Amino acid sequence: MSGSNLRDWCVMAVVLGAVGTVAISRPANAQVASAPQTVAPPAAFYGVPQAPMLTVARQSEVDAESEAKIRSQLEGVTVIEFIETPLQDAVDYLKDLHRIEIQLDEKALQSAGQSSETPITYSVKEISLGSALRRMLSAIGATYIVHDGMLLITTPLALSQTNELRVYDVGDLLEPDAPVDALAEVLSLADVRITPYRNLLVVRASIAQHEVVADLLATLRKQLPVEAN
Repeated sequence: MSGSNLRDWCVMAVVLGAVGTVAISRPANAQVASAPQTVAPPAAFYGVPQAPMLTVARQSEVDAESEAKIRSQLEGVTVIEFIETPLQDAVDYLKDLHRIEIQLDEKALQSAGQSSETPITYSVKEISLGSALRRMLSAIGATYIVHDGMLLITTPLALSQTNELRVYDVGDLLEPDAPVDALAEVLSLADVRITPYRNLLVVRASIAQHEVVADLLATLRKQLPVEAN
């Protein structure tokens, strides 16, 4: 192993820790591998004879496209008129109206005393789907997250208790020779650990906090100049 490769292994071993699941997040138009990739760092870095395998799960191109569509729909206008409508029926209506995948985190909802049969009474029009969902779901102690290529309805508690390690490719947001550290500082949030590495940001946080990071990166990307054809 060359000195450069050895140095890279040392950095990544410190950043990622002994074991974990890492989601590699790239811009929606980036080329990504659809299957997870398994990497085995040298055991010596962990001080044990046989180190666990480190699973690096790359986000599939299909999921990236689905999530981009969902975020676009969340910014668009919706119309809702529910009167004692079961939550599952409300979800099915919104799935058909906006043509996006929406699922219920039934285990988390049950822990909060809710279910797919929880009645929903909420009417609104001419506001964004994201705002309408936040208000509608807050009435039953629920919330939503864009995750794994779908919009998942869950609870704030479930989101706060689920920590993930994700790697964000931010090379498209960096000026030539600009340090990634400055971008890491811009994205700094309470209780979120962000470690810059080359053109990547390694982020350990709850799913809800990852959603904030993803939204901030999406906002920054919208400010990029449009390339001429």
